[in-house]
Amino acid sequence: MRTIEFETIVPVAIDEVWAMFKKVEEYPQIIEYCHKAKLVGGFKEGSNWYDWSTVLIVPLKVNHQIEKILPNAEIIYSIPLPFGVFLKQESKLEGKSSRETNVKMVVTIAFESKLLDSILGNFVEYRNKRMISKTIENFHNRFKNANN
Repeated sequence: MRTIEFETIVPVAIDEVWAMFKKVEEYPQIIEYCHKAKLVGGFKEGSNWYDWSTVLIVPLKVNHQIEKILPNAEIIYSIPLPFGVFLKQESKLEGKSSRETNVKMVVTIAFESKLLDSILGNFVEYRNKRMISKTIENFHNRFKNANN
């Protein structure tokens, strides 16, 4: 199992950050490799959203199950991928002030076998790190532009 962690402070109130998390159809504007996103069943625990993603290079329809939602605090997605890869994405928010929010993201990558991990692990980890780094950059740019 592999774990990727990122943490950043964005220059907006926690309510604005949470509102962005809830706008799944706008994810392609922010999330690297996400080309189209659709929420099915509403933004609630047990619902799903999917995106057309190129995180594994080739375009794939990727399903995300919403496991947990704590408004303005936490969201957890489970994401099965082809080739025996399973991801869990956890995002936690903490208001630092009325104008700053701490965002912590943890991605856990699990493979069905050690052989798959040895073949695909570095690639999947690299692509997810790049996706999250670019997404955080886009996140900052979106809020910076909104504040100007």
